[in-house]
Amino acid sequence: MSGAIDDTRPTVIIACTVKARGLASEGHPQNHSSLLSADQIAGPGRRRGMSLHEPR
Repeated sequence: MSGAIDDTRPTVIIACTVKARGLASEGHPQNHSSLLSADQIAGPGRRRGMSLHEPR
């Protein structure tokens, strides 16, 4: 393999994320329908130094 991009064929990128990271429903297949408290919504951003009231 030369490392060159073959732009004559479609390219697919597959990414895997951990849904609801840091919450009780982390990784659960039905977590898209979880009800979250205000603290659970703010928690992941706060752990990364972000604020809902002062977004960057």
